[in-house]
Amino acid sequence: YNVTVAKDIADTNVNYTVSEKTLTDKVNVTQAVLTPTFNNVTVTYGEQENITVSGTVPKTRFGVLFNGSVDIKIGDSLYENVDVKNGEFSFNVTNITEFAADKYTVVITQNGENRNYTVRETKFTNNVTINKKTVTATFAGATVTYGVNNTIDITGTVSNATYGVKYNGKVKVTIGTQTYYADVNDGQFTVTVGNIEKFAANKYNIAVEQDDSNANYTITKLETQNNVTVNAATVVVGINNVTVTYGGQNTLNITGTISNTTYGVKYNGTVDVQIGTHNYYGIAVNGGKFQVVVDDIGEFGKGTYHVTVSQNATNTNYTFTGAEFNNV
Repeated sequence: YNVTVAKDIADTNVNYTVSEKTLTDKVNVTQAVLTPTFNNVTVTYGEQENITVSGTVPKTRFGVLFNGSVDIKIGDSLYENVDVKNGEFSFNVTNITEFAADKYTVVITQNGENRNYTVRETKFTNNVTINKKTVTATFAGATVTYGVNNTIDITGTVSNATYGVKYNGKVKVTIGTQTYYADVNDGQFTVTVGNIEKFAANKYNIAVEQDDSNANYTITKLETQNNVTVNAATVVVGINNVTVTYGGQNTLNITGTISNTTYGVKYNGTVDVQIGTHNYYGIAVNGGKFQVVVDDIGEFGKGTYHVTVSQNATNTNYTFTGAEFNNV
């Protein structure tokens, strides 16, 4: 500013005259330079719906409060024209999914010009922290019966975050010693074991764990005991009745079946066959069929006989009790 000095027109001094004079740039008023502050923010992905950003532009030494606007950049996201009222600002980033879990640097700059104040561009390194959310997997246990079910289906979820942000990624599912991989879509996954014969009838442990690097979530490994049960199938034995005539046949052939299960898995193993008081042990069953051949019909007298078929050895996948047939 210029300063002009002139005689006061009310001055009546007759001896002196003060000449008017202008002094150039003798009063210098400079802009106040203000350094903003920023309040640290820590949130967890999916637990907060938004990120609240706040801070101050401090008042001058004489207590004059800044009113205006600033631009705030969080990482690569720019939020312009944030109002500063009486030296304070606050606004919400309304969708946390704009950011992956990470640490972000904040830069505050002045928006537009202010004739009296300059807001110094200020950087706050790693002042916004977004943490991963730790989630857990759940699954529905499975119970199947060998040969009655052809598949084992394991369905499960990865828990949604508080505000409904759903997990998408991959999980590894281990059933016993068998490992499967599944996509998780909106928190849901399914593992289908397409052939139950990979598993003997038994109880199996299951484990579910994360199989990818997810920027926003960490899955806690889930391990459970005996949650998949494969039961042995109870099968049905049948034989074909035989009629022979002394002198007409020299051998006696008894053929039988052990019924196929619903999905066509056939019993293979051994059986013991008793015809009357005659025992034949370890008769092979192949593809569900067996045959007992008595080479000399003379071992039997004329009459009808009671036939019993019993399981010869333990089969982990199939079981049957002794089957009895009269009047053979």
